[in-house]
Amino acid sequence: MISGDDQHDLYENSYYYFIVALSTLAASPAECCERQGHFNVAFETKYEVEAGPNLFNYSGCPLSEEQRRGITELVKLLEAVPDEVIAFTKVPSESLIRMQHPVWIPIREKANRLLKMLEPITEQNERYLWPEGR
Repeated sequence: MISGDDQHDLYENSYYYFIVALSTLAASPAECCERQGHFNVAFETKYEVEAGPNLFNYSGCPLSEEQRRGITELVKLLEAVPDEVIAFTKVPSESLIRMQHPVWIPIREKANRLLKMLEPITEQNERYLWPEGR
């Protein structure tokens, strides 16, 4: 069984990686590709953000109902991304073209709104992970 401190540490690390993925998704197509190393960007970004609801399973998860709903709604938008947009590629130009697909526009907008909504939790996360500051 995982202790309370370990559970909290796992949550904080998982939240950090979720926010990194969410920030990547919220970025411009070119920046998103840059952050993901131009490798299979659409699939990898979608996959990483879709892990967000796993945060709800941690005891003591501080996310409000509104924040949880925002994450869930974003995941539902991601589930509707057509397979051809997330098809595997290791060709940088193909990743950029896929991230420029119009399906990403409302998703990117939602991701940006969600980042704003999560700012207080993200600030707490940064204080936990870097108590002395970055």
